[in-house]
Amino acid sequence: MGILIVVGLCAGTARAADSRVEISGKLAKWHPVTLTFAGPETSERAMPNPFTDYRLDVTLVARSGQHYVVPGFYAADGNAAITAAESGDKWRVHFSADEAGPWSYRVRFLHGTGVALADDPQGDSAGFMDDMEGTVEIGPADKPGNGFYGKGRLQYVGERYQRFAETGEYFLKVGADAPENLFAYEDFDATPNVGKRRKTWAPHLQDYHSEADDLLWGPNRDKGKALLGAVNYLSGKGMNAFSFLTFNVAGDDENVFMHLVKKDLADYEANHGKNTPDKAWTTSVERLRVDVSKTDQWDRVMRYADRKGMFLHFKTSEAENCKLMDGGELVRDAAERGPRAAYAWLLKEAAQGRLLYNDDTPMRILELTARLHRNEPVHEDDPQRRGVFTTTILSEADGRPTISLFFTGARHSGENLRALLAERLAGLPPPMQMCDALARNLPRDLETTVANCLSHGRRNFYELAETFPAEVQHVLACLKEVYRIDGQAKKQGLSPHARLRLHQEHSGPVMESLLQWLNAQIDERKVEPNSSLGQAIAYMLRHWEKLTLFLREPGAPLDNNVCEQALKMAIRHRKNSLFYKTQRGAEVGDLYMSLIHTCDHAQADPFDYLTELQRHHQRVIQSPGDWLPWNYRQQLARTPPPSPDA
Repeated sequence: MGILIVVGLCAGTARAADSRVEISGKLAKWHPVTLTFAGPETSERAMPNPFTDYRLDVTLVARSGQHYVVPGFYAADGNAAITAAESGDKWRVHFSADEAGPWSYRVRFLHGTGVALADDPQGDSAGFMDDMEGTVEIGPADKPGNGFYGKGRLQYVGERYQRFAETGEYFLKVGADAPENLFAYEDFDATPNVGKRRKTWAPHLQDYHSEADDLLWGPNRDKGKALLGAVNYLSGKGMNAFSFLTFNVAGDDENVFMHLVKKDLADYEANHGKNTPDKAWTTSVERLRVDVSKTDQWDRVMRYADRKGMFLHFKTSEAENCKLMDGGELVRDAAERGPRAAYAWLLKEAAQGRLLYNDDTPMRILELTARLHRNEPVHEDDPQRRGVFTTTILSEADGRPTISLFFTGARHSGENLRALLAERLAGLPPPMQMCDALARNLPRDLETTVANCLSHGRRNFYELAETFPAEVQHVLACLKEVYRIDGQAKKQGLSPHARLRLHQEHSGPVMESLLQWLNAQIDERKVEPNSSLGQAIAYMLRHWEKLTLFLREPGAPLDNNVCEQALKMAIRHRKNSLFYKTQRGAEVGDLYMSLIHTCDHAQADPFDYLTELQRHHQRVIQSPGDWLPWNYRQQLARTPPPSPDA
């Protein structure tokens, strides 16, 4: 077992006592630090495959106990961006420390068929740096101003925007969401030119700045200026983000991927038929081997983005490519490995809620659209139905955050709620239900205590302000007072029963006065019943009992606004992606949308949560109730941190 001690001398340098490792990068909090190991001599095309049959993991532990297991990779000669090397003995790990001070680490280096892909690797020691231990001393963070390095990692904090861990400032993403084929760039090694769509980015040569000189690549260190100039141009225009695809063999310009080609670019381009975009993937690409020099060059562009404070919006693939690698099994399998079990438990938990909100919005599923075009029913119980919807259901209960659920298909909102409540435990009283007064929200056999949305009733009057200003002003003033009283209850943190007493004492007389006024408008013929104002009044009178449930039931809400706000997530999805292709795809989308939005309510980082569900999928499947957005961290805390001395 080798022992390594690393001592920082100055920014970006280090002294190591073991020749098997080189440490590079600025030894400061948030900066990328690279550990490059001398391992077995091999090559991109060698057997055993260096990308699948070796596994390098480095466990790093801070003085506080914070720990990370960082995967490593084969790096050819360690300088492939410059040399275009395909072989060498260098193996590498990148790490960005979130604490200053000493970080101890231990190396695990295994070999065996497919060991790099295994969930529970059981390979043999590969020797070399296996079991190496050491310590690296990390200095304090930079002062703000050095791109992202002085601000820290972006973190989800349970609010609308992410915040920087070091400075605490919020991040508002502003930048170009195109072109997705940014990396179809002629200066990157082995980048094809299908359809003559490879980019030069020549107009941005004038935007290049010498501050990026150390990131240029190629044997003469003169490649990359145009794309680095484009990044500098965006930054200079006040942008802080850009997006790009890392795999589009069958999409857009079909020129971006990190894999090796089997023969050469001419072979890849020749096999890229217009109607068979997958042919190049199946015949011309090494699926399990990476082009080391190309990815090293990509990395240089990404590092420059970090320096400039540019958020990297990765798009790892797109719809056109989703079935290339494994016929789509990876996406389906990912949903089953943890998230599916957690989602199923979330449904059961939601069914026990004290208060349920529901609403829906139109959606498109191409599979169902095709059935309608063939005059085939999309709903078994209602052959005449032609609508497709996304339903949102919010479930509130004491002792846990709000659960947010999404269901897409031919069912109406009320039908989805009825299916959910089939999971409700026997003996529980009927839950309260908040929705607008549409019949599709309220199946006749649904056993709930219904409250209708006061905002919907208010909206009917608000839209008539120019036509009936005096009457509308009277109604709005009454409802404004009710909302003021409700805001007072929230500000004081009143219990449901205390809130009820407050509304009964102060809102009750206001609503009784409004009821008398509404009746008088009709009874005394002050308003034509068939007019728009008469219809607004009729709506309020027809649903008065449900609109005023907050005066009789503890915890009854005034409106369905929180549900409509949640439904905007589905509406944004509809505007951005336009449709789901299949019912199955819609179900997977609903699953992830439900978990992500529930994370929002639980103030949990959805990316971290979904990652941990995957990482601990066996434990999740065994006890899904312990892996919900509000309690999964407790399970992680029970997992002892790895120790370099273990």
